[in-house]
Amino acid sequence: MPKTDDRHAIWLLLGLLFAMPFPLGANRPAIWWFFELALILLAAWIPLRRMELLQRVMASGDAFRWLLPACLLWLVLQIVLGLFAPGVNLNRNALVGAELLALTGFCVLFVSFMLFRSSDDMRAFAWMLVVLGGAQAVIGLLTYNDLSLGIWGGRSDGFFTAKGTYPNYNHFAGLLEMCLPFSVVTLVRQFVDGRLFISFRGLASIAAVLLMLVALVLSGSRAGVMAFFVASGMVIPLWVRAYRQRHSAKTGGRRWLFLAGAVVSISLLVALFQGDLLYRLATRGSNSIRPALWGDMIAAFHRHPWLGNGAGVFGDIAPLYKSWLLSMLDFRYAHNDYLSWLIENGLPMTLLLLLIVAYPAWRLARYLWRGEQSIARWLYGVAALWALFGLGIHAVFDFNFHIPANAALFMAILGIGMSLSHGWRKAPRGRRRRAVPAEDA
Repeated sequence: MPKTDDRHAIWLLLGLLFAMPFPLGANRPAIWWFFELALILLAAWIPLRRMELLQRVMASGDAFRWLLPACLLWLVLQIVLGLFAPGVNLNRNALVGAELLALTGFCVLFVSFMLFRSSDDMRAFAWMLVVLGGAQAVIGLLTYNDLSLGIWGGRSDGFFTAKGTYPNYNHFAGLLEMCLPFSVVTLVRQFVDGRLFISFRGLASIAAVLLMLVALVLSGSRAGVMAFFVASGMVIPLWVRAYRQRHSAKTGGRRWLFLAGAVVSISLLVALFQGDLLYRLATRGSNSIRPALWGDMIAAFHRHPWLGNGAGVFGDIAPLYKSWLLSMLDFRYAHNDYLSWLIENGLPMTLLLLLIVAYPAWRLARYLWRGEQSIARWLYGVAALWALFGLGIHAVFDFNFHIPANAALFMAILGIGMSLSHGWRKAPRGRRRRAVPAEDA
């Protein structure tokens, strides 16, 4: 349980993030606007209550002091270009929705950065994801077996899929990609502390990880399963380096390195031998409509590469560029978030957005590589980086960042990564870098 003075704000944020996926993944305008406005009001209330938290964001010596002006600049440019873009912007409501989604994401980013400062705060966040992912996995298994009584649907596209409370199984997989890393490190921490098989939390973490792994595979999401395991491979060097640094310590580095590798290996074997996923790879991988759609829509980017066509207008301009092969299909999204940003906002704004997201992730990776922090903070940092990698890769093949529940959770995780690494200082040239001890009260 958080022990800081901001525990009420932390629990309110955790409650909103937990609740967002349940009403159909918050993938309905009336629902997502409610949650977005609630998060924006929370972001406005916290600095008014405690100005030192806002000063923490704008501290002159902090590596992230430029992020807040950059985010404000991006929001202003999105409005200006959306109103006066040279493209065909027929839907002002789409511009409002895109602006509200972006504002919510940036608010969650800085609220998480301000609030999650200690290991206790981050442990509460991790357990929220354990419970959220476990609950969604159970609902996903019900939808897979057509036992959800029609509340969230069942079969999809002629085959069985686990979807949780989401209309789309790819977005359900996107949520699990973010919940699984924190569930795995929670399991690892229980194992290191010797409580894995003798405590309720240890047994709960085991059950949650197994349920989420099975649900992820049964979702039938090729991109989701691939993104999770590629992201797992990307953080393996951090586990290996941590083992080399800590293997002789009493914390049992060899044990938790082996356990993490076993979890990934077993889940990979399950994925490879799961029938429905193999069926989708064999029968649908060669005739996917995504490459054809991307090939058609790249022309929209080439027409207005610098200023874009206007935020949120992809669904309006798609019919103007689709070939006859896709003329009978309706596309609201590009099934590639990066291409969608290029088409709607132009190259400069897309690069600015990628810088806002990539710089904290890169800094977190460097901070974790040093390994000069407590095991708890290192584990939560690895989980954050793991989750960021997973959804970032998945975004190449889908539009998870256009789903408010997943986008808000991603930005909250990015904010936690910023909170972990913001005290890391770069040493003068020729001297070894070190991590300044972070606040862990």
